Amino acid sequence: MIEHINTPERQVTHQLPLEEAIQLYAGLDCEDKRLGVTKDGIAAVDLAIHWDGREWLSEDRLRMDEFKDDPVAAEAAARLRQVLDESPAVGRVTFASGERWNYTDPEKYLQAVREELPCHAATGFRCETLTDNPEVRKAVDDMLCGLYGEENPRQIEDYGGTGMTMGGIG
Repeated sequence: MIEHINTPERQVTHQLPLEEAIQLYAGLDCEDKRLGVTKDGIAAVDLAIHWDGREWLSEDRLRMDEFKDDPVAAEAAARLRQVLDESPAVGRVTFASGERWNYTDPEKYLQAVREELPCHAATGFRCETLTDNPEVRKAVDDMLCGLYGEENPRQIEDYGGTGMTMGGIG
């Protein structure tokens, strides 16, 4: 089941092979979408969700008896994890709980870092800046330096190159 949240007429509810469903989901050019599975025509669960500038693999399947031991749902989740890890994102955040969110919207990513960074010791929050955008990279580094009461010694011009590894807690 693939659902474009804001336009129900774009829902795909017929059965598709896993790879075809993943390709269709990944190829949808919309901000709000979901990919899920239905079992026995009754039980349904989301596997991947892209909403409000953030994309993640839903853990709901692990909480539902119908899906937690289902090998098809497990295979779909593993394949979707690969797709999400390869998808273009501004940044990625992770938590000790195992939650992982990819951000496609720079402002939403910066907001998440701003809100979660002060609690990193308790939540296991980690951020990984994936964009080469100098403003985003510098903003994250400014927050990281500020967390420890330091000023970021780098200027915006220092962020012009590609392949930098700044902007994350490891």
